[in-house]
Amino acid sequence: KDAGYTIFMVLNGSDLETQNGFASDDILEILKSRLDSDKINFLILAGGTLEWKNPLMPDREYAVYRVIDGALETLCNLGKQDLSNPALLAGFLDLGYRMYPAKRYGLIFWDHGGGAVIGCGYDEISQKSLLLPQFEMALASSKAAEEPLEFIGFDACMMANLETACVCSRYAHYLIASEELEPGSGWDYSFLSVLSQNPEMTGGEIGCSIGEAYISYYNSLFGRMASVRATISVTDLQKIPAVVQAVEDFAEAANQKLLAGGYNRLAKAR
Repeated sequence: KDAGYTIFMVLNGSDLETQNGFASDDILEILKSRLDSDKINFLILAGGTLEWKNPLMPDREYAVYRVIDGALETLCNLGKQDLSNPALLAGFLDLGYRMYPAKRYGLIFWDHGGGAVIGCGYDEISQKSLLLPQFEMALASSKAAEEPLEFIGFDACMMANLETACVCSRYAHYLIASEELEPGSGWDYSFLSVLSQNPEMTGGEIGCSIGEAYISYYNSLFGRMASVRATISVTDLQKIPAVVQAVEDFAEAANQKLLAGGYNRLAKAR
């Protein structure tokens, strides 16, 4: 395990790519990030879009790539797939764990996010998303169930919520995600050069580096305009079980208050 990290990226281009080329922009950002491919294995599962704005990736199909020396190497073409099928993500993870072992592993999801109800990864072809139960099925049936990921990150809207953190806590140490909507350009992938220089970084340290680059990027574009909301959080997933217990205790106490006629007080507090 010579590499410090193997990072998996699920790049589901969707209409963000078809209409605006946002996924291709971020691929270019990754290739220009000075990622050291001797220290960091960076694998991309790309698909889910009707039309890519770059000449390498096949429209309406999925393929797996590796970032190496500032370029993309095609590892395998998968043809027509559906991201909502847990076997696709599980197979991608198992391929990386087997062929590109490392000291630590990270997983990044890129696409639309819809929180606990809608999930993440809207596939423009199947018109389905990867829901949280399917996401958990994929992780549970992959190598990540035996050797947890250092972090799971969502370069997507509204994925920093308790339900997502609860699922991730069984398979990773940190969650990196936005509480609110993300601007279309998403994360600033310059953090990969920092990780290449410090491949011993923990998931929490990587999350802080991502957050600082992300907020700095949008501040430089828009200043501190109130109309531009860029939020991101880094969560220590080891603390999630205690949070879940606290929420359940609160819900039980609130239910007892409701039964005792305390609706107005609870409604006002909410």
